[in-house]
Amino acid sequence: MPFCTNCGTQVQAGIKFCGNCGNAMQGGTPAKKTNTPLIITIVAVVLIIVIALLRCGNSISVHDPDYGYYDESTFTDPRDGKTYNTVKIGYQTWMVENLNYAASGSICYNNKPANCNEYGRLYDWFTAKAACPSGWHLPTSEEWGVLIAAVGGDETAGKYLKATSGWSNYGNGLDRYGFTALPGGCYNGDNFVNAGNYGLWWSSSENTSLEEDFEYGFVGGIFFLSMGYNYEKVIQDINEHGTLGISVRCLKD
Repeated sequence: MPFCTNCGTQVQAGIKFCGNCGNAMQGGTPAKKTNTPLIITIVAVVLIIVIALLRCGNSISVHDPDYGYYDESTFTDPRDGKTYNTVKIGYQTWMVENLNYAASGSICYNNKPANCNEYGRLYDWFTAKAACPSGWHLPTSEEWGVLIAAVGGDETAGKYLKATSGWSNYGNGLDRYGFTALPGGCYNGDNFVNAGNYGLWWSSSENTSLEEDFEYGFVGGIFFLSMGYNYEKVIQDINEHGTLGISVRCLKD
């Protein structure tokens, strides 16, 4: 004689229901008990896991807090109406594009507005110090250092911060953190050079140590950051007089 799979009671062959608990029997054999709530729970858990994996796989470079993520909103400069995306890396929030505010003393590469749209404007240091909009500022060399440390250090920071297109000779980066660094080149007072090859960005920090250099004598100047198509690192350098025309990235206060 068969047994009820729900309560274990022995039942006669051929009956349709267990006399003890009412469990349905099929063709004289115990019917398999279906636990509908358990199945629904399992399906729901599987769906949650799948959705989580898909989100992680599609957005690790811009949404995972370990890598940085795009802010949901954009920032519009009230001075000229230009809109910038922003990215948060660690606890710092940066503009994703180079600044393109037409401050007196700034210039477009080769004097072409299309280059301003692509690379932002080029600023000497004295103009750059006051170029960022209210609520934003020109980063110090220490703040640049915080960014570099957050993305793994200066030896590979260029690779992770450079845009995935726009750099010459296969020098594009991975743009893992959404910073999208572009090679805006520079203006040296006489010529525009190195757009597509090198990106340079001012800091607000002066080198006041005046360390003696055997080749150049006593060297002071302004710290700036550079990335190149032909190397993966980030280099911190000094411009002696602050007159070089290079890019600006604004950091949120």
